[in-house]
Amino acid sequence: MRNILFMLAVGLIVVACSKNDPVSPVDTGIKAPVRGSVFEYNGYGTDLGGIKIPSSDYTALETINATGLVYGGKTGVWSSITTDKASGTVIDTTYSCFDERKDILLNSPDMSVDGTPRWLRLPVTTGVTAVDSAVTSDSYGGIPITLALKVKSERVGEESILVGTKTIATKKIVITSTVSISALGQLVDSFSFKQTIWFAPSLGMLVQRATEAYEVGGEVEDGDYAKLVSYTIP
Repeated sequence: MRNILFMLAVGLIVVACSKNDPVSPVDTGIKAPVRGSVFEYNGYGTDLGGIKIPSSDYTALETINATGLVYGGKTGVWSSITTDKASGTVIDTTYSCFDERKDILLNSPDMSVDGTPRWLRLPVTTGVTAVDSAVTSDSYGGIPITLALKVKSERVGEESILVGTKTIATKKIVITSTVSISALGQLVDSFSFKQTIWFAPSLGMLVQRATEAYEVGGEVEDGDYAKLVSYTIP
């Protein structure tokens, strides 16, 4: 049951769009990624203590395959395809764009509850915290289940990260997701997990990501860490 509930909960993460309209943007020189750019990340799984899980290493390639798209009610959208470097297997396809104040909007159509493109704000430019919420219903074994999700995305600072021999300035964003699971009107379980990302305005891409492991229903969902190690821009 936990696996089913987890997938439903994850499916909610990009459902809600921020209701906080940022004001007074700051010009940070943020750029959109260039079509044909390739970003290589090394990563591994982590346990509840944040320790690397043995033999969990992987290398992923994220390729910007299209820019200037009209998608999900937005213009100026770029898309990327992430593949496992060793096998060539496609891991994910994502869509991103700027809002009118140059915060980043992220979309993952496969995670949408009803198949409609949904967007999640990352306050990389304005720094204004975005708080989103969403509710969905399903059933398990004939029992109605309701999942309520609250997502808070906040910019917590700036850091410089070394990629190869180059130091890159980043905006550090923490995304906190809290899931409440109810059945027949009774709270069954609730849990929270955090993901920290480091976004580089000069690249228009993430250079580092850390997702905490967490425990729910007596089972552990492993965390994940990935860092940009090289990139090619046409």
